[in-house]
Amino acid sequence: MTAGTMFLDLSGFTPLTESLMKEGSAGAERLSDILNNIFGPMVQLVHDNGGFIPYFAGDAFTAMNLTYFTCLGSRELQKAGG
Repeated sequence: MTAGTMFLDLSGFTPLTESLMKEGSAGAERLSDILNNIFGPMVQLVHDNGGFIPYFAGDAFTAMNLTYFTCLGSRELQKAGG
């Protein structure tokens, strides 16, 4: 049996969060939109290919799949991430 794991962690998330939080609730909304725009396509890619995400941790998640991630190239990930 072949299995794969993908760990996604956003670079620069802490400074971005600190900057946006200075804007109050408007900054929090913008941060939420940013996360949704980044994670949405990635989560869809995982689910569309039979994978699952056992947990999110702030600006990161781990995805698991029995076969797909072992074949998934960086170009596909870049396309999904925008």
